[in-house]
Amino acid sequence: MTSSRTIFILSGIVAICVIVMPFAVAQLTPLGAPTSFVQGPTVRDTLRNAVQAASDQSRLTAQTAVEMGRRARSAGYQTQNFAADYQNLQFQFQNLRAVFSQVVGLVPQIQSPSASNSAAELDAGLNIIAEVFGPVEQDYQAGTLSRDAIVRMCEVLDEALQEWQKELKKDSRRLGVIR
Repeated sequence: MTSSRTIFILSGIVAICVIVMPFAVAQLTPLGAPTSFVQGPTVRDTLRNAVQAASDQSRLTAQTAVEMGRRARSAGYQTQNFAADYQNLQFQFQNLRAVFSQVVGLVPQIQSPSASNSAAELDAGLNIIAEVFGPVEQDYQAGTLSRDAIVRMCEVLDEALQEWQKELKKDSRRLGVIR
């Protein structure tokens, strides 16, 4: 009787862990955890480092899109390939958003309306760029995803991120970062 009761209790504990653990892990390691950057001795130095990290992450995300698009052109590109590539691309883009979110959080500390406007515009640009994922996600969910759609998404994402990087560089003075 005691051993069956112990098994029942252990089964309950395992069931609770199976239900609760994914939520606990998700809270500890969110998708798109920001790329770390070095905190400087001043807010402006930290902001400069964060802007550089956002620029680097933007380049990495664009390169990931280029590589995914290159692979998607192959006749042997399968759904399994897409799932892994897409997850990686989403992860890189979420990292970019997380790093830039830290930039947005630092800007008010330098008390510059120009920097605040610039950060808001760049943040809005990332929101617009994120929309490129929608049609591919819809096609994938509907089971109608084509390699051409994947390639187009990757090309648009690469071009959009290159333009976003140019704006980030141009706005670096307004952000209080001389580059």
